[in-house]
Amino acid sequence: MRRRTTLLGALACVALMGLPQAVSAQQSILLRHQPQPRTRLHTLWWSEVTSTIREGAPGVPALDSITVEATTLHSYTTSVVGTRITSSVLRISHDSTRARSRVPGGPWRDLGDERARSSTARVVVDDRLRVTDVEVLEGDSLTNRELQHYRAFASGLEFSLPEGPVAEGDTWAADIVVALTRPLGLEGEGVLEGMPVEPEVLARSTITLDSVVARPTDTLAYLRVQGSFLPEAAAEGEAMSASLVGITGAFGGSFIWSTGWNAFVSGALRTRSTLTMERSEEMEQTIVEVTLSMDHSTRFQVRP
Repeated sequence: MRRRTTLLGALACVALMGLPQAVSAQQSILLRHQPQPRTRLHTLWWSEVTSTIREGAPGVPALDSITVEATTLHSYTTSVVGTRITSSVLRISHDSTRARSRVPGGPWRDLGDERARSSTARVVVDDRLRVTDVEVLEGDSLTNRELQHYRAFASGLEFSLPEGPVAEGDTWAADIVVALTRPLGLEGEGVLEGMPVEPEVLARSTITLDSVVARPTDTLAYLRVQGSFLPEAAAEGEAMSASLVGITGAFGGSFIWSTGWNAFVSGALRTRSTLTMERSEEMEQTIVEVTLSMDHSTRFQVRP
């Protein structure tokens, strides 16, 4: 009998020891961007994209296609130069870029035109990491692509933090505007003539808090992102000779938020998109359908 009591007591102790951890796992966490003044971060961004262009008659499988692979490495430095009640002022420098492209299986070639122009911008974000202002401080005026880079870097690809506290398994929505830039490595191809220049499309995403890990110096929130484009919300960029028929696509990835760094410290996102355009061939009085498919992977990592 004494042995049985001891065994039951041991099992009860184990259960009680596990109880606080189970309750802790259900506690909510408030994710807020509230950095300390003079905080400085260095971030590297890697990007890999495979682009395929097909051209043919509408409704007929295309016979001609061109595929190109491209990689880019961006280096950014950000400093917190001011803090307000519900926002922060950041100074972000685009330090360098290395871009390369190749035909699948062929040799890589550097794309010198893609090197950074050592531009610096002042970016204002609120405590939910939503960008409210971008102003160039040094360098030429920003192109749409560079402006998107600054917004994406400052906000972790523009996925805003939740409005209130969240617990493991909770989700929230974040709608962002994505500028689909022309694929690298295809600039000299005539098939791109008349293609929309940086068309914008609204993306609807859902973010899920998968888990929370408390550490001695900070707390890490592991987030999962899924979303898709809304083709009816697509807007044309600059003037073009081809009509944009539709944009479809979806994306997914994961991010890690650190309460110590007050930032997304790492993340990965994969996006697959397809742009369909129609171009008139006046000489032959025919309509040509052009399809651009892109498989784009992006990763970033904060370095102290």
